[in-house]
Amino acid sequence: MKYTETELNEVTKIIAYLRSIQKYAAAILFLSILYFCFRFFSHSENRELYLLSLFTGIMVIGGLSIIIRLNHKTVITYGFSCMIASGMFLFSLVYYRDTIPSFITTAGIIIGILVIRHGLHLVFGRHSQQIFSRTNQKKISFVRNLIKSMKQSLPNDHNIIHCTYSDDGKMRNMKIAFLDDIACFLLNGQSTPMFFDRNNIVIFEIQDNKDFLHVSIVADNHDWLEADLKPDDFKKYQAWKDL
Repeated sequence: MKYTETELNEVTKIIAYLRSIQKYAAAILFLSILYFCFRFFSHSENRELYLLSLFTGIMVIGGLSIIIRLNHKTVITYGFSCMIASGMFLFSLVYYRDTIPSFITTAGIIIGILVIRHGLHLVFGRHSQQIFSRTNQKKISFVRNLIKSMKQSLPNDHNIIHCTYSDDGKMRNMKIAFLDDIACFLLNGQSTPMFFDRNNIVIFEIQDNKDFLHVSIVADNHDWLEADLKPDDFKKYQAWKDL
């Protein structure tokens, strides 16, 4: 395993950012269709409806492309669709402003400008170019494959611990994978893991019950959480820590 704790945690931030792009795309797509339906049922002129149908079609193509498959090409397609469609949308708002309520016109202009800015950032922004560099794409693929394998793992897997922890009085599941010098924690309800270097994570026994051990997990010299795990799983941690 050639990646450090810092590199892998940075990748989790990139993955979260990419997911936020998809959420923005879904929201923009929904608003585009909603506005088209609003103008359609407002008995707008045929020329306006034709313009809005083009605007909506472009947003559907760009939005669905990035929602279905997120990569550098679909991000560029989506970014250009945001700029082109929003330009058409703003022209429609201004040209047909006499037939549109003023508050919708004002809100639409603000949203249109923000969407154009969003598209410019995706297509020409330095951050976007860095994310889709070959090096970062390899790291993203590594983390995504790791998440997939951890979610599909069985309790008897050699390098993965299955345990439970308390969160606001509720018991939740957690999986821990050991990757050379890195420990990966995947908490229940979270799709993004957390990574800790071998020297920055300590698990020690608090109480020995009949079927499980109650342990405390210390991360970066701070008490993080308490968990229950099987004695055999605790031995997996000890073997990894002693490497």
